[in-house]
Amino acid sequence: MDLNKVLVIDDDDEILDVLKDILEDQNYTVVTAGDGNEGLKVFLSERPRLVITDLIMPSLDGIGLIKKIKEIDQIPVLCVSSGASKTMLEEADSLSVNFIFPKPFELDFFIKTVRAIMA
Repeated sequence: MDLNKVLVIDDDDEILDVLKDILEDQNYTVVTAGDGNEGLKVFLSERPRLVITDLIMPSLDGIGLIKKIKEIDQIPVLCVSSGASKTMLEEADSLSVNFIFPKPFELDFFIKTVRAIMA
């Protein structure tokens, strides 16, 4: 098992690529998925130590994905989102996500948060 493996899930390819590059620059092994259904499949096959997911995605949104992941494992989850409703943010919080980053977010704080979780 790769103890530095992070799964990043976002339907925006540009954000997915940026997060992947940032995390790889910090020496994390990064696997990615473009939506919640693909993210769940990758989670099950790759078994990362951290999941970073968008909340608003087609097919299976971040809330549904987090619920499914938390049924399997109490792995740390970070959320990134723009335009999520207050209800969706409250629901994410109730699922014990570690932090919710509004897009755009400060990269230094993002990296520090990931490091703290992965330490």
